[in-house]
Amino acid sequence: MYIFDQGRTSGVSLGIGRLDAFGKTRKKKTGPDPAEALRHLVEMWKLKDRDAWSGVESHFLEWRKVRDKDNLGGGYKKGWEIYQLAAQAAMVLGDAASRYQRLITAMVLTVCDPELNASESMARAKKDEVLKDLLKDKLDLEENWVDVDIRLPRKSEGNLKRADGLFTREEGDRSAAFERAKRILRNQKEFQGLLPIGDYTIDGEKVPLGTTWTIPRWKKASIRKKSNRPLDRQLKSKEPPMWLDQC
Repeated sequence: MYIFDQGRTSGVSLGIGRLDAFGKTRKKKTGPDPAEALRHLVEMWKLKDRDAWSGVESHFLEWRKVRDKDNLGGGYKKGWEIYQLAAQAAMVLGDAASRYQRLITAMVLTVCDPELNASESMARAKKDEVLKDLLKDKLDLEENWVDVDIRLPRKSEGNLKRADGLFTREEGDRSAAFERAKRILRNQKEFQGLLPIGDYTIDGEKVPLGTTWTIPRWKKASIRKKSNRPLDRQLKSKEPPMWLDQC
């Protein structure tokens, strides 16, 4: 419920939100809430044990809204552990772009972790082990995936197919990313994200991503289609990811 006084230049708040002088609702800003952040973290690990990755992703996104940037884990988990788990959730759900960003954040937080930077050999060994795993996944995404931006007419079918056949069981992350891109492109007629290197077709037209059409590093494959014209393929520069200032 809102009360709006036309004689005022600002809205009257009833604790639900605000209505400004132009009658538009303004939501309250979400600030740090350590108790709520901790609840989301606990749920993330519970759901991880049940392989409920959509739930892990949902709680991670909610955690980000209420986290305390000076105490990410709230004494429950390390910051790098949170982002490493979130990267795993993104991998299972096929969101390779989010996975890549979260891997980088996890690497930064690992480097900054005072306990892992301790002089004890066990701490150094743990740090090296964590960084090795994160770097391995990060390099795979940089070397074997392509950043694409596909935009199709609304009347197109948006039928993305892989000419190389089905992915193997060991390529679960690639299969999940392909199925997600396929679903989004069919429903929305556009897709921005990462796809594994390979030969694809879009509505029957060939798109050899990273094979005969070589995509240099830090280039984005821009694929457009207007009316009945053939697919327009271009390469556009993109910025390399910045290391987040978390230390």
